[in-house]
Amino acid sequence: MVAKKKPAATPKKTTAKGRPSSRRPPVRPHTLSIGYKATAKADAYWSPDSPAGRLIEAVGKGAPQSSACAYAGIVPRTLQHWRTALNALDADDEHQGDDLRLVRFFRLFDEAAAALTVELVGSWADAAKSDWRAAQAFLARRDPTEWGDPAKRVELSGPDGAPVAVTSPVAAIVAAASARAIAEAE
Repeated sequence: MVAKKKPAATPKKTTAKGRPSSRRPPVRPHTLSIGYKATAKADAYWSPDSPAGRLIEAVGKGAPQSSACAYAGIVPRTLQHWRTALNALDADDEHQGDDLRLVRFFRLFDEAAAALTVELVGSWADAAKSDWRAAQAFLARRDPTEWGDPAKRVELSGPDGAPVAVTSPVAAIVAAASARAIAEAE
């Protein structure tokens, strides 16, 4: 009987000093499948510990996107890549696989940010009922032309209150093209 050889164990990774490496393998930050779980109802969610789940959580608590990315363990450029990929999708297509994950992720991402905004505006409106300063600030933000500080308003006008002439290279090109078209039509 011939004895079978055991396969050689893969050597454990070590640091430069020969210590065992405790680092996890790098995560592919360009994919949204990390932590994605489909449920029986064909709905989906990201586990709270996944990068996408942590990103949604941080944005929902009011963190700026750069801080939310750091909290989730991804670089802000990754979030930009995801947003670019979402914008490249055709709105009329039925999405599947990674495209569907991307659409659902940004739906949850945007909903988390919007929910926080609505909650904070509600808190501000509630505070405005009992504090005139909160009421004034709320109205000034909501309708700055009516309730804003007049000292902070800026009005630009030309000599003697006349409108300021605005010229741009695009306007000059359009005017020249219009003049040529009129001349050719005559």
